[in-house]
Amino acid sequence: MSNEVSLPKPVRFDAHVKGLFSDEQRNCMLVQGGWDLHKLEDVKLWHKRIVAKLSDGSMPEGGPRWPPERIAIIKQWKEDNFQP
Repeated sequence: MSNEVSLPKPVRFDAHVKGLFSDEQRNCMLVQGGWDLHKLEDVKLWHKRIVAKLSDGSMPEGGPRWPPERIAIIKQWKEDNFQP
């Protein structure tokens, strides 16, 4: 049995990434960072930081740590050239 995660090809922001972030997480980042997790350009601009924070467990603040499969979707989105 393989441990590989089956990801959509290509990963798209509206279809696959945006929905990963809850309204609560979105509101938190709007207040704390001034950027919107439901806007493609904001997530694209902060992609590296978002992935780092998700990977080290510091995001989402006060919430459960994201499983690697969810983080892999966001990483693949970059590999797929940030499809809308």
